[in-house]
Amino acid sequence: MRSRHELHPPQIGHRNRGAPGHSGVLAGTARLLLGAGSVGLIAGFGVPALGTAAASGLVLYFLCAAGAHVRGRDTRVASWINWSIFFGLAVAALAVGLAHRGAV
Repeated sequence: MRSRHELHPPQIGHRNRGAPGHSGVLAGTARLLLGAGSVGLIAGFGVPALGTAAASGLVLYFLCAAGAHVRGRDTRVASWINWSIFFGLAVAALAVGLAHRGAV
């Protein structure tokens, strides 16, 4: 007799939370945007307007990420601790950039 997990292995990731089938593409796009925002922050040392735009984009990215976690009913504390740390860093980067150089 086979166990329940052999017949139906547990799903890991976005599929077990009721996300649509194209979520993998969305997750890949989100990772690309996150990487571009990180590179933009570094490039912002040379071009301040680019750094401000990248920091603003990262703040929006993390707000959308929080919305996705709420929509997916993610109640894991570790997820929200990680989100709050990275969101705080993005807000701090935007605030320091605006305070140092002003609105570009």
